[in-house]
Amino acid sequence: MIEHSNPRITPLFDPEPPLFLPAALSLSDIRLFDANFAPTDSYCLLLIAEGRGFLEITKNTAQNITQDGTDHNNIDHHSLKKYSLFFFPLSKRWRLCLENAPWKFYIFFLSGVSVSYYNKLFSNSAKEPFLISGSSMLPLQLFHMYDALSDYNHDPLWLSEQLTSLLCLTIKEARCHAQSSLPYMIPSYLISIRNSFHKNFAKPFSLAELETQYKISRFRIAHEFTAAFGQSPIAYLNCLRLQKACELLTCGDDRIGEISTAVGFENTNHFINLFRRQYGMTPGTYRKHYQQHITSERRSASELPRG
Repeated sequence: MIEHSNPRITPLFDPEPPLFLPAALSLSDIRLFDANFAPTDSYCLLLIAEGRGFLEITKNTAQNITQDGTDHNNIDHHSLKKYSLFFFPLSKRWRLCLENAPWKFYIFFLSGVSVSYYNKLFSNSAKEPFLISGSSMLPLQLFHMYDALSDYNHDPLWLSEQLTSLLCLTIKEARCHAQSSLPYMIPSYLISIRNSFHKNFAKPFSLAELETQYKISRFRIAHEFTAAFGQSPIAYLNCLRLQKACELLTCGDDRIGEISTAVGFENTNHFINLFRRQYGMTPGTYRKHYQQHITSERRSASELPRG
């Protein structure tokens, strides 16, 4: 029984853009889920937010996946758990199954002339589902984009911008995963810089200060940090600050200017612009949507039958 299903289906528009979102789906508080999917010429971005299950993809498109009598030699089986991420083509039959309730996941079905390019970049680093870091920005960005689709005003430029940002972040996660799998790949000074960002995110940082502190060229710092973590030092720091801002927006009633200062932004307008660029909405709108989401979840929970 699926207790919460809230799909978002985006409209078609002509001409078809490089990236297109035929459908997006989020399921939460699921107690039973086992679904088989037929092949299509689209791609799937899958993130597990809660629970544990598995993904099966047939190697031979002519064969169905069945629960009984399945030829396991013809199936790629992938275990899934919290924070599992995968971006894969839907050219073969596939099955998604729940093993441990409650489950919550996000599925973005993607198409367009450019999506295969992004998938190739992803596949160069990850050929199966992997676990992203608990400090990753990706779950939050997926949540915000999915939520923002309810206010989607049929603007293909906005959607293309959001999908491009989402796929780029997905590829960066795959690259970070691939690099972290290699021993001694990331220099210790980069780990130190990243840890400083997480510990003192509200403190002002600059490449010049990092250059002085670590006695390493700022250009080398910027290049090697980007190669290791998928973002430049300042971009990484700003994303971290925005993530912290989201936490403050959802757990209190501080003013936007106060939150901006608390997470390290001296200029509130700059903070608002960065927030809108990252999440597709202003901080105030995000807070409002979050409060509405919580109210809806509580209402749904109160309406569940009690045994």
